[in-house]
Amino acid sequence: MHILITGAAGMIGRKLTARLAKDGTLNGRRIDTLTLTDIVALAAPAGFSGEAATTTSDLAEPGAAEKAIAKGRNRDTAYFSMLECEWPARKAAFERWLAPENFDGDGRQRVSLRMLNGSDSVPLP
Repeated sequence: MHILITGAAGMIGRKLTARLAKDGTLNGRRIDTLTLTDIVALAAPAGFSGEAATTTSDLAEPGAAEKAIAKGRNRDTAYFSMLECEWPARKAAFERWLAPENFDGDGRQRVSLRMLNGSDSVPLP
């Protein structure tokens, strides 16, 4: 598993990095790579047996977040996130999901949000 930690020089980022480096796993899965990024230079985590990469960038700069995430790579995250460039498609999926015609008479969804986010070609019933 590859983990990207933004704000790695801050208090939470440092503690998270130290814990992950020490444990070497997250939810029972081995951590192969830790990528740490912040606006200040960072040192590789001590005691981590996998590959560690450090980068210096300001994620407030346009395009910096996109560069931090490898294009075409599956983002296996422990939280929900999206890039600004992904918002138009996500917004359209939310609107299709929330449309009255996506719910039956008992209020149950016909097409899941997950399905709508996975494909633009899913027609509503």
